[in-house]
Amino acid sequence: MKLNIFYAAILSGAVFASQGAVAQETSNDTETAQETAAETTAEQDTGLSLGEEVAPEPKVGDRYAKAEFGDWLIQCIKTEDGNDPCNMFQLMRDSDNNPVAEITMQPLPTSGKAVAGANIVTPLETLLTAQISVTVDKGKAKRYPFAFCTRQGCISRIGLTADDLASYKRGNVAKVVMVPAGAPDRPVELSMSLAGFTAAYDSLK
Repeated sequence: MKLNIFYAAILSGAVFASQGAVAQETSNDTETAQETAAETTAEQDTGLSLGEEVAPEPKVGDRYAKAEFGDWLIQCIKTEDGNDPCNMFQLMRDSDNNPVAEITMQPLPTSGKAVAGANIVTPLETLLTAQISVTVDKGKAKRYPFAFCTRQGCISRIGLTADDLASYKRGNVAKVVMVPAGAPDRPVELSMSLAGFTAAYDSLK
């Protein structure tokens, strides 16, 4: 993902032409309605099914969408034994609605302080030393370091305590701030919607 993703008619015509276009649209709509009615009648008369589209089944190793809760997607990886590992996923956008970063999250064993783990992936041109910060609603910001970078981007591995998780569940939106390496004086603020967070998280437990 490149940083340039951050910065990413005149209609005219005579009255008669407009009237002609409206008439043409009306004619087209009528023809479409007649065709649909004819297909329905033919199906009822013959008892034959016209069929429906079927999405291809995922193969072993494929990533697929299992469910959606608000703004969170449950994505899984197909395995041979059917015990597919799943996590929560959301694509985060900047103030111009450009997709910039992504977050995945899943519950963790409760033996440690972190009850949930998440990976935040940002573009390669991220200033790593500035780290990344997350603020839920009007709460206090938390800063997390970057762990490593791959061809897909730079990854911050964060752990959520029970208190953190509770704030996510009752929150509305989280603000995620990262700093571009090429513009260290202009931090980029991303929005992480928390709509559907609780239902999505609980579906993985």
